[in-house]
Amino acid sequence: MTSFIALYLALGVVAIGSTALARHWISRGPLSEAHHERIGPQEAAYLNGGPKLAMFAALGGLRRAGAIGTRPDGSLAQASPLPIGSTPLDNALYDAAGMHRRVRDLIGHAWVARALVELRRGLESTGLLPSTRRRRLYRLAALLVLPVLVVGAVHISRAHDAGRPFAWVVVISLALVYWLVWSLNRAPTSTRAGRRTLDELRSRHHHLEPLNSPSYRTYDASAAAMGIALFGKRSLSQVDPKLAADKGVSRIGLETAIGPIGAVGFGTASCGDYGSGSSSGGGGGCGGGGGGS
Repeated sequence: MTSFIALYLALGVVAIGSTALARHWISRGPLSEAHHERIGPQEAAYLNGGPKLAMFAALGGLRRAGAIGTRPDGSLAQASPLPIGSTPLDNALYDAAGMHRRVRDLIGHAWVARALVELRRGLESTGLLPSTRRRRLYRLAALLVLPVLVVGAVHISRAHDAGRPFAWVVVISLALVYWLVWSLNRAPTSTRAGRRTLDELRSRHHHLEPLNSPSYRTYDASAAAMGIALFGKRSLSQVDPKLAADKGVSRIGLETAIGPIGAVGFGTASCGDYGSGSSSGGGGGCGGGGGGS
């Protein structure tokens, strides 16, 4: 009996270890490439805080460039032509400003939501964000513990029929079941390549850290957008205090989408596995990337 308990416990540990190894490779991403040299502020913002932060990084950059202003009633307005090299998200926000949308309404605007979905898909294609398939594989890797639970169930049944004690096997089985249920609800919201890219971007743009008191008046729109992308609302307050003070920023919940590690890490399933659903008809209101847990 004691030898079986030791064997059963060892099998459980091996199954959990195998799951960890499989997940390590599933969430790895292309680590050999220097992605930080190719991605812009909006991609960095999506990596750091999901669609909300990406939208505010783009909006902050457009306002810094003078393309979007604010009307007396607080709604947005087109102030000057779009800068050269504008992205689909820039275009969507600019069009929304032309319709005099308010900040709080932008995240649900059909064109903005569609541009954010395209932005995410681009990050998935480069391996910086996990695709829905990889997130599913990550969860399913936890099923490696099922054969161990079957062994435990068979042993419990036989021990019960023979009148032998099996309490410790039940305890270990319950622990494995608890771990399985917990683990099936976890999935990465970024890849290791994505997290490394963010680290490299923060190192390269450390001068934009709010604690360093960057003089955003001397920086162009791209640098302003990168500051917001990497350091969130603290940088937004320095780049554009009026925008940061807008009630729409608090209503959308930008403060929940930023932080030292932003959205990278792990989270539970929501919004169709990271909000990659349809954006037609004004949809796409999925929140920022899941926070670490």
